[in-house]
Amino acid sequence: MTFYAKKTAAVLLASISLIHASNAIADLWEERQALYAVSKELLAIETLVLDAQKKSTSGSRTSFKYSVMLDDLRVIRSGIDHHLLQPLEPVDPSDIQQLDPAYTDHDL
Repeated sequence: MTFYAKKTAAVLLASISLIHASNAIADLWEERQALYAVSKELLAIETLVLDAQKKSTSGSRTSFKYSVMLDDLRVIRSGIDHHLLQPLEPVDPSDIQQLDPAYTDHDL
């Protein structure tokens, strides 16, 4: 396993561990912040993988399937991003309280 692949795996595992640890004690916003951080880290990992791919040699007896790893990283990041874009609580327009325009009373 190359240095970049080891580093990628270590960062990914650390990020996943962070999510599990924070879920036990975190509220909803802390969880979302942690997931956003994981998404950013996955994007950084993709950059590392692309760099490693550029440095790979084609004449090796065995080769690393960078495209497969990139696809998996993108699927995970896409799932996290989709989750983060979902509204926390759907808004029912009938539940919205109308503002009262009368801020003063006038005695006639």
